[in-house]
Amino acid sequence: MGAGQWRRPPEGWARGLDRVVDLLEKLRKSYPDDTQVQLLLARAYRNRHYALRMRFDLNRANADLQTAIDLLTQLEGRDPHSPTYRFELADLLCVPPVTKWSATPDEETVHRLERA
Repeated sequence: MGAGQWRRPPEGWARGLDRVVDLLEKLRKSYPDDTQVQLLLARAYRNRHYALRMRFDLNRANADLQTAIDLLTQLEGRDPHSPTYRFELADLLCVPPVTKWSATPDEETVHRLERA
């Protein structure tokens, strides 16, 4: 195993997460009001975000992060007093979008941290 490869998820993990997201998207279309499916889907996008981030697939990683944030924002809007939704959303808002390293956070990152 080469230097740095130990931190990358195995290829099968990324493919498995793709299947999970696809399945949960189908379930969401069939059961659009099921908050449990929506929460699981947000978590699946979050998990895939981390896998893509570790593989340096920055655009897809950022898209998955934003999708997870959007799903949890919808859930929190439906039940603003749910500690689960509030925690999960705050946790995601603290994850900065993937960019090339910079000593100064960008405006979107600052906005997300303030929102968390």
